[in-house]
Amino acid sequence: MVSLILSFSDEFLNSGLVGTFLAANTTVYTTLSGSLSLLVVFRTSQAYARYWDGSTLLHQMSGDWFDAASTVLSFCKYSKEDSDKIEEFQQLFVRLMSLLNAMILAELEGHNVGDDSKCDIMYVKNILGANAMEFELLHPDAIDPKYIERVQKAKHKAEMVFQWIQNLIVENIV
Repeated sequence: MVSLILSFSDEFLNSGLVGTFLAANTTVYTTLSGSLSLLVVFRTSQAYARYWDGSTLLHQMSGDWFDAASTVLSFCKYSKEDSDKIEEFQQLFVRLMSLLNAMILAELEGHNVGDDSKCDIMYVKNILGANAMEFELLHPDAIDPKYIERVQKAKHKAEMVFQWIQNLIVENIV
């Protein structure tokens, strides 16, 4: 950048700065160019490493959520409860896990999850205001709309849904 400015000033403004000082002393230009090159390469490699660390952790988190959900669902196999009640529990659990995962991803996206007065529960965008999170949830219409309204008004949405999941599990232990 500095070399571009000096070259521009010498060429178009006829300052003579390059012809006198820098032409005789190329060490300044070489040092500056080398330092800037090292800085750019270092910052680029750091950004690349951080990107892949974040991507790896995100995939690891998704795997952990899947493991947790499948473990909870497998515990239902030996339950002595009525099969209809077990199926109701499993379906609500999976829907809440879907909602939780979408909310966490929206928070990681960096969007400010402000107030949204709409209560269309089919898309995460309408719940969170996140533009990139427009994929569908797993049948959110089966979740009571009053709970979705609570989530919309809450400041810590993901934490609230996580608490609902914990309560659902504890309430259905038999």
